[in-house]
This record gives sequence, structure tokens and C-alpha cells, in this order.
Amino acid sequence: MMDMGSMMHSSPYDNPESENAVNGKFPCDVVLIMPSTAGNWTLETHVHNHINNAEGDVVFPLTVTDPTYPTLKSKIVNGSTYFISMIEPSKPIGRNK
Repeated sequence: MMDMGSMMHSSPYDNPESENAVNGKFPCDVVLIMPSTAGNWTLETHVHNHINNAEGDVVFPLTVTDPTYPTLKSKIVNGSTYFISMIEPSKPIGRNK
């Protein structure tokens, strides 16, 4: 959530596909659409420990800086804003010429 003082907005995100961890993690995505210079970002997540049936919400403050290389484009179509984001691959594949 971005708190800009006079208004607040969220960001595009995808929840984990499963309640089962993959290598101890829950893969998900979030695209923070502007730097923290415009306001304050927080990331809220809900945690449920199925072993002891404990659950709760955790809020993390985030600082977002402008990337060296732009990774986000936006387009307004019929009054709706669409975002396209590039995520660098964790295992890049390339070839030498």
C-alpha cells in the first residue's frame, strides 16, 4: 500500500499459487509502481502456520528507489490503467557471438 498523505493506493500483485512452500518460500509477485519519494510503501501479508494453527498479519515498511533501467510501463485504455513490468530472470540464458 502506498500512503501519499492525501490518498492511498495499492499495487498489482499475485498471491502464492499454493499453501505449500517451495524450498521454504511462497512464490508470489508484487509490482511497486512508484518510488518512495512520493509517499510511504508498506507490504502486508497474512501468515498461517498450519502446524500449530497460529495465524496473523505482518506489515513490512518498504523503501522503493527508481531503478537504473526502467522496468515498468503504464498505459491508460478506456479509463483503466494497465501496467507491464519486466522481471529479470533468476537464471538468464544467453549466447556469445
